[in-house]
Amino acid sequence: MSTAATGVMRLNPDDPDQVDAIAQLHTELLPWSIPARLGHHFMTRFYFTNLAASDLISCDLYAHEGKYVGFNVFTKYPGSFMREGIRRHFFTLCRISARIFASVPRRLAALLGMVQKDAWLRADQSVRAGYWLTFGVLESYRRMKIDERGMRVSTALVQAMLDYFREEGFNRVDGGVERNNKSAIFFYHACGFTIRDPGSGDDLRIHYDLAQDRSEIESSTRGNQ
Repeated sequence: MSTAATGVMRLNPDDPDQVDAIAQLHTELLPWSIPARLGHHFMTRFYFTNLAASDLISCDLYAHEGKYVGFNVFTKYPGSFMREGIRRHFFTLCRISARIFASVPRRLAALLGMVQKDAWLRADQSVRAGYWLTFGVLESYRRMKIDERGMRVSTALVQAMLDYFREEGFNRVDGGVERNNKSAIFFYHACGFTIRDPGSGDDLRIHYDLAQDRSEIESSTRGNQ
């Protein structure tokens, strides 16, 4: 799908071209993820439409020269977004469930896995933290610089997400990364995230301290007065 715009833009869940574009990017870049495993129909008829329209997830797209080349998905409700989405849009999910699950029955297990992860995130909440769900940039655009400062598409998407959570008054942004994904770990560290090892499982935890970030900005502002 193409677009006349350039830069980071918030997904409009009522725009079928944008919804289709983010679903295609998600499938191409993260085929093992739960939304991708649940299929294109699930993503375009429920995940990137109903959940986004209800503000249960937030999504950004990056457009370059008329093409969508990257995306980011995050939520203010890490412990409840999926359960709440199912509750609010239960009949919609029922209408599309035949197409989602009939052809590939194991997709039901993937949906249950998403709900179970929802519960795990709720148990993990210790401060008012947003959660970084998924993120990806097409390989041919990952090293491309988009301004004179050397900012790249991936960095622009991350900064837009952090700005969103700052404006919403959050204290922290959490996320996860596979412990063997060295390039992603390096990238998150370069963006200012703290990497922590929970001691078990396949994933490391990542955290960005917006409260500290905010205090440094306020301190700098006071020093310039």
